Amino acid sequence: MCKKGKETIEKYTKKTSSTCISFFPDLKKFNLEILSLDIIALMKKRVYDIAGLYSNRIKVYLNDERVELKSFKDYVNKYLDAEVDDSMKIYDKNMTTDRWEILVSFSDGVFKQVSFVNSICTSRGGTHVNYICDQIVKEIMEAINKKHKKIVIKSHQIK
Repeated sequence: MCKKGKETIEKYTKKTSSTCISFFPDLKKFNLEILSLDIIALMKKRVYDIAGLYSNRIKVYLNDERVELKSFKDYVNKYLDAEVDDSMKIYDKNMTTDRWEILVSFSDGVFKQVSFVNSICTSRGGTHVNYICDQIVKEIMEAINKKHKKIVIKSHQIK
């Protein structure tokens, strides 16, 4: 990390521009001979995250193969079970601002979320996740209370 090679600058002759970023870990620096499967899986996930978040703006490749994600919905479908069809999903791109994309779907009874702030995966959620969940719960509670006035529903905070 503290040593770098001589930069290579080549005359660009194509009509469209691009930037290629290659990563070669310095295994000796970390006293490693090979990367663990966990680290490789984490790096692969991060490549898919970037492809999912920026699919409409950049082309992302992993090991010289294009990561084919055409939209945020394609990215989210990587997390969902195959039997979850589009009728079981609620998608909104302009909920609060055009910088947010949200997809809500069924789970196996356990709350799960995948979220990003400034393109960084926030695997533990955060106030941004609670903000959206609170809005969804409020709307559902209001709809149920309109239809079934005798039912008492209490909100449950997600931790």
